[in-house]
Order: sequence, then structure tokens, then C-alpha cells
Amino acid sequence: MPEGQPIPIEQLLAESAWIRSLVRSMVQDPELVDDVVQETWLRALRSGPRAQHGRPSRRRWLGTVARRVLIRRRASEAARRRREQEVAQDASTDPAELAERVALQRDVAHEVLQLEEPHRTAVILRYQEGLPSKEIA
Repeated sequence: MPEGQPIPIEQLLAESAWIRSLVRSMVQDPELVDDVVQETWLRALRSGPRAQHGRPSRRRWLGTVARRVLIRRRASEAARRRREQEVAQDASTDPAELAERVALQRDVAHEVLQLEEPHRTAVILRYQEGLPSKEIA
């Protein structure tokens, strides 16, 4: 929705009960209600609705902003849960697979230690210490 001038704080305060009631009708969690209302206020203070046909549509705009804030928060929360599940699945790896990984790391470390200088130090600084190539050079 195109944006216009920020809504003055006095006008936002006049809509306080209405916006809180609207968000409460969409959300059960009182803390989430507070978060969505606050984010809606912040957006309204930054830039408000654009006048349509000479009359501002403040309530409709605030309702749209609140719904979009809620949609973004829910999408973000769902993405966070997916990431946490993926990490939890990775953490529950088969013990034999873990042992195989450790053995591979041991073999790689042994081979790196067999390298001649300056190659050994360069590999260790890059892959163990995480230094960028430019800094190692």
C-alpha cells in the first residue's frame, strides 16, 4: 500500500483501543498482541497512509499494517522452527556416522601435519584458524 505522511502520535493514541482489539481478534497470545501493536505503531510513526479521494483511510491502513506485521512474524517463527528441527535432526546422527566423521578428521589432520612448511602453516591458518587467504599471504 502506498505510504504517505506519518500519523501523529495523538491520532495513533485515539486509535489505540481499536487497533489493540483488532490484533487481539487475530492473536491469542497477549505478548504477541503487544508486539504486533508496537510494530504497527512504529510503522505508522515512520510513514502513514496516503490520502485516497481526499480523505485519509487511517483505520484501513493500520489494519493492513497490523495484518502484514502478523503474517511476517508467523512466517519468521515458522522458518525458525524449521531451522531448529533441521539442527535437531543433524544432532541426532547415528553414532557410527559420528565415529566415521571423527576418524576422517583425524586422517585429514595427520595428512596436514605431514605437509612441508610453509604449506602446513598456510593450511592450518586457513582452515583451523579461519584466517582469510589475503591475511595469510
